[in-house]
Amino acid sequence: MDWTISPDLVRVLMPLVGAHSAIGLGIVGAVMWMRSDKTLRWFGVGIGLFAVSLGLAAITTGVQPSADLLRYFSVVNIIALLASVLVFLRVGVDDYSFRWQRITLAAGIVWAALFFALAFVLADGDLAFYSDAGFVVLNLQAIPAVLLIFGLAFAFFEGAHIAVEHSHGEPYRTILLGAMSVLALTMVVTAIAAESDAIRFVNALVASAASGVIWVAVVVHERKEIAREREEMTRRLTGESGD
Repeated sequence: MDWTISPDLVRVLMPLVGAHSAIGLGIVGAVMWMRSDKTLRWFGVGIGLFAVSLGLAAITTGVQPSADLLRYFSVVNIIALLASVLVFLRVGVDDYSFRWQRITLAAGIVWAALFFALAFVLADGDLAFYSDAGFVVLNLQAIPAVLLIFGLAFAFFEGAHIAVEHSHGEPYRTILLGAMSVLALTMVVTAIAAESDAIRFVNALVASAASGVIWVAVVVHERKEIAREREEMTRRLTGESGD
């Protein structure tokens, strides 16, 4: 049983939901960048790029620009999303040998280039369009859609897994991994939501809730880790000065 989603509701509520996710994940990226662990810093970069993609989606949904501007926004949005996927992939292979890091990252670049070519250069018709309720829908063909789904799923899950491995404390690690996994699944649903505006609506709410869990958990936990790292650094500098 489906229900009708009002265009006015989408135009008003969805930009707020998207802005919450974008701002919250932007805060996560800034907090992670303050960590001394380079893996967590790269994870923060990936989260920040993903926040840019969500922010662009929120602006597009609220403003609902013309077809030409919609294509421009969609291209920039996808570029930010692909960049975040490549950074998450870089985080995911951080504990691999240098040889496997190069192989995996090269494969990721080939994946991004192939998707971009199939989705933008070789595609027929408009890149994106508005659904009946006003959601922005990517007009992806089967092959680029599958490439995007598998790329998103693998990079997000692997990046989140390694970031959690470099974090400390429970239940923080479990909460972060679970919320990141839900967020990754919502991105997959976005790519395959077909014609259902109801699914898109609920999916956006779930993504916003997962983003909220992530940024609250990170801010509460990581600020303690940052303070601890700074105390240790101060202690070492003080000890070295004393010597």
